[in-house]
Amino acid sequence: MVQNLNQLIFQSKLDTLGQSATTSTLKKSTKATVTVHGKGTHISKAEVIERRTKKKVITQSIALALIDVCKTKEKSQKLENSFWNTFYCQNKITSVNGRIYVNYCKNMLCPVCNGIRKAELINKYLPIVKNWSDAYFVTITAKAVPAKSLVKRVNQMVDRFTRIKNKLRKRHQRNKGIKFYGIKSVECNFNPKKRTYNPHFHFIFPSKELAELFMSEWLTMLGEKFASYKGQHKRKVKDTERDMIEIIKYGTKNFTNPEGKERANTNTTHFVYASAMYNIFNALKGHRLFERFGFDLPKQEIEKIEPQQLNEYKEFEFDAEVGNWVDVKTDEVFSTYRIKELVKLDLENNIIMDIN
Repeated sequence: MVQNLNQLIFQSKLDTLGQSATTSTLKKSTKATVTVHGKGTHISKAEVIERRTKKKVITQSIALALIDVCKTKEKSQKLENSFWNTFYCQNKITSVNGRIYVNYCKNMLCPVCNGIRKAELINKYLPIVKNWSDAYFVTITAKAVPAKSLVKRVNQMVDRFTRIKNKLRKRHQRNKGIKFYGIKSVECNFNPKKRTYNPHFHFIFPSKELAELFMSEWLTMLGEKFASYKGQHKRKVKDTERDMIEIIKYGTKNFTNPEGKERANTNTTHFVYASAMYNIFNALKGHRLFERFGFDLPKQEIEKIEPQQLNEYKEFEFDAEVGNWVDVKTDEVFSTYRIKELVKLDLENNIIMDIN
């Protein structure tokens, strides 16, 4: 079971003395002016702020559990730094004129950063995919593996995809095949019952012909030893926006059904398997979670926003013991969200370390 959250936070302060500014401890600012970047975020609805606060509380607990796992692994410093950055993501809020300015970690563990990433990718790709009148959603996988084989399996699958992509591209260049293009994401699930991992790809192809061509090439290249026909799926895209949301994944789910099923009863208790999450992040690091292939995006003008110097603002810093952002001068809390004892209990009991 995960250690008491307050103990972990206290230890984190000791462990991170001397680390970079991205993992600074909670100190009150004495600066008269502050520099903010970007447009900031307009958050006017209380329920939106509450959801973000709850995500912050939960994400910090998961990040600390993953940091504990890192301490038992060799060559895990890069991942540990990533988890610390997620722990401190949005730790400081500058609030002015109804907008907030924060620094984001942009890591796959962080649900807020992933939500922003998802919205950006949908805005970029949805208009393109909507023009694919015969689009197909395809899921490609290989046989599940134990933890010791996960890195090798992910690398193998990425390598096989690249080989097929290059083969079909060259075939098209020689006028012996159709153009091969689409979008792809990679995801990995953990089955706690069988203690196995299932890395897989999701694709959207512009036609049924391309979907079937790739599935055939995939099964031929991997062979029956690694992939079976029944493990591959394709269906016509009927709701483009829904399938775009489905394909833009986070790499893995933070909470897992202990029965190893994708769908579960609403009363089913889900757990965080920290060691398994570490194994998945370790296997996926260095790989693109989402990519396009075979086509270019239309050129878009990037709006340049100059940094702003602010004199009148409120500054809040996150206090994990309070479970909220607190004004550094007045101790006013930023959000109306209050972490309940039940949530604290769930975070302590439902995070399973499972360190081997």
